[in-house]
Amino acid sequence: MIPVLLDVLTIFFIVAGMALLWLNLRGWRRRTVGIAPPEHAGTSDAELARLRAEAEQCLKQAESSVSQADHETWLRMAAEWINLIEDAEQRRSGK
Repeated sequence: MIPVLLDVLTIFFIVAGMALLWLNLRGWRRRTVGIAPPEHAGTSDAELARLRAEAEQCLKQAESSVSQADHETWLRMAAEWINLIEDAEQRRSGK
């Protein structure tokens, strides 16, 4: 009787674990699937000003950084912000 009960419980917990894993992965997949932004996203004057401020802050941090690695990292981050600005301006102009 006890071995049968252990077998049933083992199968139950395996099935329950698989169901919980499936539910967890399903929710994770929903959160990670990219959604295309609307065409006008990031093109407002306020958004462009914010992007420019972020780029300027990165450049200031690069100037004040002590190590060469930090300096290069801040410059790369500033370049990424500038790329975002250029993309937003292109979307804004309709190109």
